Amino acid sequence: MTGIMMAMMNNVVTAVQPVSGSYVYYDPTTSYSGSGSTLTDLSGNGKNGTLFNSPTYTSGAGAYFTLNGTNQSISTPNLFFGLVGSELTTVEVWVYPTATNGAVFSDASQQGNATGYHASGGAFHTFGPSQRYQVGFWDAGSGVNGVVAGTGSYLNSWKQLVRVYNGTTCSSYLNGVAGASSNITWTTPRENGNGNNWFVNFGYTESTTFGGITAGWFTGRIGVIRIYYAALTAAQVLQNYNATKSRYGL
Repeated sequence: MTGIMMAMMNNVVTAVQPVSGSYVYYDPTTSYSGSGSTLTDLSGNGKNGTLFNSPTYTSGAGAYFTLNGTNQSISTPNLFFGLVGSELTTVEVWVYPTATNGAVFSDASQQGNATGYHASGGAFHTFGPSQRYQVGFWDAGSGVNGVVAGTGSYLNSWKQLVRVYNGTTCSSYLNGVAGASSNITWTTPRENGNGNNWFVNFGYTESTTFGGITAGWFTGRIGVIRIYYAALTAAQVLQNYNATKSRYGL
């Protein structure tokens, strides 16, 4: 069976199923053995992630990693070849920030660092008396361009943050609800002259200005991570949210 599909089986909501060979799925409950630095890719595609500087692991049905806001992060391996012929992507991450002004995830040309190509893909920062989630992409002509996923009181609470790119439009979602969207040009690492590379670093400090703010190391919890080489629809994003929310008390 091919394509991105949604299913209702035995009245239980299930997550969107991946296109074969085109998906990364990290679930701390079953992706991590409890020791070491390897985060197993549950999609079966062998895209195992790496934990840097030993984030604290909390096991259980709603397992997660806690990043200290100083030097800890999580990174995918090189995902570039999924972009060949298409730049359609979806990045979904479940986050629980305990401090503001953190880089939730970044697009990069190297794993677990900000050498070479790097740009904030998702950020959490202070906005007046509240906080704001934003997602975006690097455009070589104008820097990081982004859209607002949501503004509110988000500290110390679980959120599903999703960035979708259909080749021309960047769309944002927070807990299955659509935020802003805008036509954005994504200059990929290859197009920027940084070779056949695309890594997604979660929690790593980011120096590019995003929404007028530079996001530092992320402080808080990281849960389920899903990456698609496809632009999920609003219904599919919501399907993933409903399939996962109970694990994080939502």
